[in-house]
Amino acid sequence: MKLGKNSWHARVNKFIFGEDYLESVDCLCPYFWGTILAIVAIPLWLIGHGISRVIDAVENTGFTFPQLHVNRTVKRVIIGTLGYTSLFSFVGIIAYMIGLAIIKYGIIQVLIWFGIAIGAVGLFVGLVFVISNIKERYDNWRYDHPREKKQNLLVAMFYAKKNKHCPLVSWVE
Repeated sequence: MKLGKNSWHARVNKFIFGEDYLESVDCLCPYFWGTILAIVAIPLWLIGHGISRVIDAVENTGFTFPQLHVNRTVKRVIIGTLGYTSLFSFVGIIAYMIGLAIIKYGIIQVLIWFGIAIGAVGLFVGLVFVISNIKERYDNWRYDHPREKKQNLLVAMFYAKKNKHCPLVSWVE
């Protein structure tokens, strides 16, 4: 099976596993499951990367954190805990602010704000509807003007599982 080095899944794998990952994989099955793992790992990586950026920004101000000598698993658990704690703290602060707004401004004012928020959601849904309509028209045009089909990674993996063999992968530019 021929896969492109610049395809979205190859770029995700290079981003998560490193630049030399594509040369080390020559079979579709481990590449497919590595791609699934990379997709699952991206949100966790983003949270950890964001926290490390904040830590770097704090250290650039002259503040130094105490040195902890722990292994990578403990660091990942700590970073994950900090990420989820900050997420749930943010949700709690928003709920608290809504409660304060109801106390200070009254339910009518908060309902007006809620109406504005619902209007924004309606605008978003309307934009999604317009975009889907444009996509449907494009799909109809694409049906009338077909192009050469490429082999899909997911379909190839399905056939590999069904036939109980994994095809070899060759990389093309």
